[in-house]
Amino acid sequence: MPEPSQHSDTPPILFTRAFDRRVWITAVVVGTSLLVGALLTLHAAWPDRIRRGYKPEQPLMFSHVLHAGSMEIRCLYCHVEADKGDHALVPPVSVCMNCHEDFRGDPEKPHQVERVAEIVRYWEAKEPVIWEKVYDLEDFAYFSHSRHVTSGLACINCHGTIETMPVVQRVTSL
Repeated sequence: MPEPSQHSDTPPILFTRAFDRRVWITAVVVGTSLLVGALLTLHAAWPDRIRRGYKPEQPLMFSHVLHAGSMEIRCLYCHVEADKGDHALVPPVSVCMNCHEDFRGDPEKPHQVERVAEIVRYWEAKEPVIWEKVYDLEDFAYFSHSRHVTSGLACINCHGTIETMPVVQRVTSL
């Protein structure tokens, strides 16, 4: 009987074709997941979404310097629900009209009269003012204003000194 050779020309089969196929499928799925995750992260962190100093053009000129600064109107008067809900809602025109129903601007300040007249036009046309968001999270992100406000965090911590900003801008990155 011949003695078996210790050196064989064919390597031993370690893995089956089915196993190799599973390895490739797993590699493709993991690679695709990493790519999609990287693209979503890049999209969420794109500079115009996170940059400080972002101040979009708004449909109306509104002075936080006058309202929140000089007149000391609290943030929660206009931005209702910030202490109760997930969002600090942008006020509807009806909130503006609480004061501007009677006060239409100082006649000695024509620019002020013009700005109030714009608000009144929206009110009379029963149209909402569509403000551009300064802070806007992606849909997959969850943020609760009420949790932060009720825990004692002041608006200024995230939004800065709004009462000194002629045009509201983002002061913190997201």
